Amino acid sequence: MTDLPASIAALFDEETAAPPPAGWYPLTYGAGFHQMLGPVYGGRRNGRILIGFRCLKRHLNPLGICHGGVTASFCDYQGLCAQKELQYRSFLVPTVSLAIEYLAAIPYGAWVEGQGDMVSNAGNMAFSHFTGRVGTETVFQSRGVFMIRPIPDAVGLELLRNIEAGGIDAASD
Repeated sequence: MTDLPASIAALFDEETAAPPPAGWYPLTYGAGFHQMLGPVYGGRRNGRILIGFRCLKRHLNPLGICHGGVTASFCDYQGLCAQKELQYRSFLVPTVSLAIEYLAAIPYGAWVEGQGDMVSNAGNMAFSHFTGRVGTETVFQSRGVFMIRPIPDAVGLELLRNIEAGGIDAASD
């Protein structure tokens, strides 16, 4: 990591995340907030796009579990799953509304994966639902409303190319 305060850079340097399960590919958004949340990965299972991340030390709250703000930030990525239904011809950004139910704690080291669906789209708005799991346990649910921008989503298209080239479904941890 470059251009980060020394204390944050040290936290990143001391982290060694377990690799994602087989069939997951890194999302490459470049610089910005994504660097603090990530790495975030994308995969496919049963024809559906999933996203996932590993809960690391920098994601923890004072109780030693995943901070709700990290979960909320991850939920904001649900548009990437829903965009598949638009064939990534449009970009779902910015977020208009995001509602989250926190159902169970996410422990340190857990592999968190989310599956999203576009519920509907009308005009320039898309409505989606997103469910997060650790193993078989549902740990959160969220609903999002996003503006539909008529520009291609390069990250979504790259994710689809990687998934199709890999040809395997994403494994669970």
